[in-house]
Amino acid sequence: SQNLSDRVKFVAGDLFDASLQDASVITMYLLPRLMPRLVPKLRAELPVGARIVSHDYALTPWPADKTVTFDTEEKLMINGMTHTTLLYYVVPARVGGTWSLMAPPGVAKERIILVIDQAPDRLTGTAIIGEHDTPLRDVTVRSDAIRFSILYNGQLTEFRGKIDPSGMQGETRSRVEAGSWTARRRS
Repeated sequence: SQNLSDRVKFVAGDLFDASLQDASVITMYLLPRLMPRLVPKLRAELPVGARIVSHDYALTPWPADKTVTFDTEEKLMINGMTHTTLLYYVVPARVGGTWSLMAPPGVAKERIILVIDQAPDRLTGTAIIGEHDTPLRDVTVRSDAIRFSILYNGQLTEFRGKIDPSGMQGETRSRVEAGSWTARRRS
């Protein structure tokens, strides 16, 4: 067994006033009415990749990355039920905004402008290539990893990459070509 006492901190106080910026793991068993109010704070203050485990109540409207349900007899005396749910969340990188993306020439010969709308329950975007707008397909962000696809000129290209303070970079893959891409935030 490891001694984690130097890495674990319990704080008594107002949850909404506490700073969460140094936390990497948060566990909570709070009243359901507090959960939606916590979502903006958790997503704004926790570092990318921080993990959250919530006991029984979802961080609505943020969908959990994983959910586990099981029965435990100890709860029977508390609320008359044995059903328990654990909800696991990973704080995603903040990618909302406008990006300038350079892709391999076989994907687009000019810069691609990405406009990404990120909300707790939704991640959508548009690629603007010259005079053409096309929706981003299958946009996902998990911790510092991003994935999306663009259909342009009859070719579907998948983009996979990492997000860091300097921007995004990764690899593309389509039926006819693979290559590297980079993107820098415009706003």
